[in-house]
Amino acid sequence: MNKKIILLSFSLAFTFYLPDDLILKTTVGYNSNFLNFSKYEMDQSSNNVSILGDSDTFDSHILGNSLKYSKKLKSVPIKLDLNFNTVNYFQSKNKSSYNYSLNLSYKIKNYNWFKIGYKNSPKVYLKMYKDSDQNHQPLLPTIFNSEKIFLSYSHPLINNIWFKFQLSNSTIYFNPYFTEYDLVVSDIYLKLFNILNKINVSYKYILADNVSFSSGLISNINNRSYFEQILGFNINLSKNYKLTILSKLRDYNSKNELDIVHYGRWHHHIDISQRIYRKINDNLKISIFSKHFQRNTKSPYDYTVDLKSFKGFEIGLDIILNLTDKIYEVTY
Repeated sequence: MNKKIILLSFSLAFTFYLPDDLILKTTVGYNSNFLNFSKYEMDQSSNNVSILGDSDTFDSHILGNSLKYSKKLKSVPIKLDLNFNTVNYFQSKNKSSYNYSLNLSYKIKNYNWFKIGYKNSPKVYLKMYKDSDQNHQPLLPTIFNSEKIFLSYSHPLINNIWFKFQLSNSTIYFNPYFTEYDLVVSDIYLKLFNILNKINVSYKYILADNVSFSSGLISNINNRSYFEQILGFNINLSKNYKLTILSKLRDYNSKNELDIVHYGRWHHHIDISQRIYRKINDNLKISIFSKHFQRNTKSPYDYTVDLKSFKGFEIGLDIILNLTDKIYEVTY
């Protein structure tokens, strides 16, 4: 009898937490320059293969997975979204990573929401760099962790057009060899949806404060703070075809002319993505995507221009499966 009561209690508890939606997405892809190496760095690799870290090549195949859990809470009129994402690069265990996030949404009416959220990326690998505080040391992996919180509000305007306004704050803290790059990042984000029934336009203004600047070490004498502006366009050219353009302009604050990597430097980064969708059935969708990315750097120093400019492309396939019905079939 006691066993039956325990099993019934677990069953009721599990049913209470059953999602309204549970979405699994698997991505299979390829990136031609997954560590964002410049042509200068690629040419130098023949003399120093250690810049590749644990990779043998500049390109890599990719396998990604994400799971999204959505639930409308019964005790309060709030929607809960939990996301967990992993990405694995076949050429580099260092570059493989995961992140998770939590969003809480309060709906006032259609297109009218308050949202608050949190995201954690515990380990993000950039590439191999030299530790400026130690001489005659081998290149070391540059890794950071990032935490982000945000608050957003959306509201309808006219003719099915609506907007979202968002404030965010992030911390980016590097491993002990590279703390001179530690940042606290604040940004303001505005997005207009459904212009002409097919265009979304966004603008983000970012201030990144190099919080470890001038903290006593040799590597901290240079200021890595910057500001950045990002302009985005999402264009639904047809029901199943979307074009996305992101234009990013970053300007560094360094006033030290001896800081040849950051002094007088700015760069323009552009991403152009295309995606084709296909609905197989109510629970299964697929999409094929491609992305071209390129950064053009300006600096008083030709070395920096060559070092910090890069380009590449990514292609892949997303398989999106709604698992909600399957879960309810199992539980009932």
